[in-house]
Amino acid sequence: ACAARGIRLLHVSTDYVFDGRLDRPYRESDPAAPLNTYGRGKLAGEQAVLAADPHALIVRTGWVFSAWGGNFVRTMVRLGAERDTLRVIDDQIGGPTWAGHLARVLHTLALRPADPLPGGLYHFGGRPWTSWHGFALEILSRAHARGLIARLPRVEAITSADWPSPEPRPANGRLDCARLEALIGPLECDWRVGLDRVLDAWKTEGS
Repeated sequence: ACAARGIRLLHVSTDYVFDGRLDRPYRESDPAAPLNTYGRGKLAGEQAVLAADPHALIVRTGWVFSAWGGNFVRTMVRLGAERDTLRVIDDQIGGPTWAGHLARVLHTLALRPADPLPGGLYHFGGRPWTSWHGFALEILSRAHARGLIARLPRVEAITSADWPSPEPRPANGRLDCARLEALIGPLECDWRVGLDRVLDAWKTEGS
């Protein structure tokens, strides 16, 4: 329908289309090799979109969080208030992505004229790189400073093998955003800024 009307389609995908075995951030040109059902479904979605309209834009991202809905930040704050000790995976690395930054990127792309904007794959994710364990430590520290949790729990670093899952997850979820940055300029992507926004919003709601 978009192709028939000359409308640019924006499709959001995921770092889970990769197997996470590279020792560097993933580029758009790297071969996809999803490890789990979610990744395979998202890759099939990418392929279907581009088959229907090669001018469509697919933005891969990962580790997205916001002040709403279920996400890792909300889970950590809830568990941090309930438990003395948390166990969090430390051998999966990625870039947490604030939904506000992702929304700005999508909005920027949507407003650009179609002719000079190449269709296809683009990557966008947060910086700096961290593990789920590192992300959890930052979440809990900032939540405690705002009084959202009464005391800091102990956060134990564990491996993926210590937390078995029927659906494996890629160890490396880092995305190389150079192609997108070359197109639209410097990217706002520091997830710590977004984390502060989220926690401040929750503090205001609770006051």
